[in-house]
Amino acid sequence: MTDLKNTLSVDVYDSFCTLRKSVDALLCAADLIPEGGDDESLGHLFRLLSSRIETDLNVYFQTFCLSRS
Repeated sequence: MTDLKNTLSVDVYDSFCTLRKSVDALLCAADLIPEGGDDESLGHLFRLLSSRIETDLNVYFQTFCLSRS
């Protein structure tokens, strides 16, 4: 049972890391869109979206870590 629990923890942690990399990539893509141009609204949307996902991801990760201790 302990091995399954530890394996699950590693899998969940790896998933969080993958999600974090995706959020970072989205933020980088948003930063490539110049402000003030025709695509400003798309860049703004990407920045808001990545910020919100990053906040939620951090909260979920902290909650997961606290529940495991």
